[in-house]
Amino acid sequence: MQNRLSAAVGAPTRGYHYDPHRYDGLADRAIAAALFRFVGVLLLRGRLQTLLARREIGGLLCEFAKHHPKDRPLFEAFALNTVGLSYDEGRRHIQLWVHWPLCEATLQRLQDEARHTRKPFVVPGLRKLLALTGVVGRRAAIALTVVPPEMPLPAGLPDDVATLRAVVRRLLSTQRVLRAKIVVLRGEVQYTRERARHFRRDAANLRRQIRQMPNRSRPSL
Repeated sequence: MQNRLSAAVGAPTRGYHYDPHRYDGLADRAIAAALFRFVGVLLLRGRLQTLLARREIGGLLCEFAKHHPKDRPLFEAFALNTVGLSYDEGRRHIQLWVHWPLCEATLQRLQDEARHTRKPFVVPGLRKLLALTGVVGRRAAIALTVVPPEMPLPAGLPDDVATLRAVVRRLLSTQRVLRAKIVVLRGEVQYTRERARHFRRDAANLRRQIRQMPNRSRPSL
């Protein structure tokens, strides 16, 4: 079926055969190296090749999440630094990987409907495909017969007091850094507003001066 979809949109499928166990046991460094290969493909829109690349990204992120099931900050940083995805975007890519058989069936149905109505087949985006498949959205509870993949959650609190104090100190340090950044950004915003107000005032004065200048376009008699 994947070859039929590929022929419909003209996207190569060599090397994109779906194997749910393709990345089992892959080390973190190898996962990062594999993710970097898909960055350029994400710039293409409306192509099956891009959707297949997103599926493979989901498989790689899924394997990384298995390595660190309770470290959400690490997962967020890894997804952002490798392929520029946020936590929610990374989750959607993992859902595409885990539920690819359902998504593939939805793509085939859309292609058949387009052929029946003699309309061009347009490959849907990731969010739309997941919604049409029933993986996310209002239809998810009805259409899904499997549990969505578990995502890495914030790590639980340790038991010993010393580790708890270290966690608190780290959080307070992060809070101070974030507050300092907020203060700097607010100052930059205020400075930008003042500059914009100054430029508007100068522009108004310049327009006023231009209107008051004598009209020299007509030749003097």
